[in-house]
Amino acid sequence: MAEWEPAAYKDYKWIVADADLLGGKLAVRGTRLSVFLILECLAGGMSLEDIDRAFDRTFPHAALPEVLKVASENGNVELMEPLAEAEGSRVIVTFVPPAPSIDLRERGIDEVQASDLRRRLASFAEDWDRPEMTVYDELPPR
Repeated sequence: MAEWEPAAYKDYKWIVADADLLGGKLAVRGTRLSVFLILECLAGGMSLEDIDRAFDRTFPHAALPEVLKVASENGNVELMEPLAEAEGSRVIVTFVPPAPSIDLRERGIDEVQASDLRRRLASFAEDWDRPEMTVYDELPPR
């Protein structure tokens, strides 16, 4: 009988997605560690050494670039320092759900007004994307 192998996720070597492993969640090949778990560890400030200690050295360090690539496809990965060598690098991971489409016409805004609004707000785009601006996401609606 052949040994079971989980189904690969897209064209990844290390990332798998199989209903028989972690209920189909993205996982690291050869482990029972989900991609999300590794990302949460990194986001929480854990180093690869910390992850090794926490999971009995089951996380293959060679999988880290693919874990980060998957995160970049499904969210936002911001490196705090260059990743010339994965060992010891710190990573901030932020998951950003896809923004729902807004029908401006339903809100009484025509194409000319939308273009003018886009032009006037463009100078604020960089500020809005700064990590410290997330504090405003937690304010209650007015």
